[in-house]
Amino acid sequence: MASLHVAFCSHGLVAIEGESVVSEVVTTSASNAQSSASTAGKPFVRIATDSTAHYVAFGSNPNAQTGTTARYYMPANSVAIFQINVGNKVAAITA
Repeated sequence: MASLHVAFCSHGLVAIEGESVVSEVVTTSASNAQSSASTAGKPFVRIATDSTAHYVAFGSNPNAQTGTTARYYMPANSVAIFQINVGNKVAAITA
C-alpha cells in the first residue's frame, strides 16, 4: 500500500503562520481512494506523494481510475498544489 498526503488550505503557494490547515493521509492502491471533502475557505490542496507515483483527480465524487474525468500524474516523491472547488475531494490511485 502507498500513501498520499493531502492538505486543504486557504492559500496556494505561501503558507501563512497560524493558518488553519486540514490534512490527512489517504492510503492508496490500484483501486480508487478518496479524501474527505475540502471545507469552506480552503480552495487549495497540497498533495505530496510517497515513494510511489500516483494519478489524482478532483470533484464531488472523483474517480482517478477511470478516464471519464481529468486526472493528473504525480511522480513519486513529488509535491503539487491545486486550486479546487470548495467541497470537492481528491481521488487517487497508484500509477
